[in-house]
Amino acid sequence: HRIREHDGAVILTVPQYYSANDVQTMLGEKRLVIYEVTYSQEQAIKVGYLHGDESRPVYLADTFAHMNDIKDVRVRFDSRSRPFVDMKLKEKQKSPRDIGYEVDGDIIGITTLDTRGKIDRIRLYASMSYYDLQVLRAALLEPLPFIQTKTVTEDSN
Repeated sequence: HRIREHDGAVILTVPQYYSANDVQTMLGEKRLVIYEVTYSQEQAIKVGYLHGDESRPVYLADTFAHMNDIKDVRVRFDSRSRPFVDMKLKEKQKSPRDIGYEVDGDIIGITTLDTRGKIDRIRLYASMSYYDLQVLRAALLEPLPFIQTKTVTEDSN
């Protein structure tokens, strides 16, 4: 990629195989909220659906953490070479049994935690590609303001 400034605008040039949607995904704003999960619809404050699948409701209770509670985020691999997000929280917190991850309004995963004590590190296993996990990691570490993207082509003549 190349970045340059022209008439007060930042121009990002990427290879042609990237679409405008790819660039918007890479530069777009991400919002992460981590909720306690309850298995009683009556105790839920919100209902989400795992990966948008309405046959898989997730009953969300109190908020466990927001983006500003996260100190560090890394993408790692487990012993079976599956990528996961390893998040370090700024402070240790009493952990609920299960937590659900909501990114931009979509529930992307549920994790069962060790509830024997306070924790400051959580792992997110989601059915996301390594690339998508890296985009999420970058957005959590350095949130960007809204960025308008448009496709501009240059003639090579």
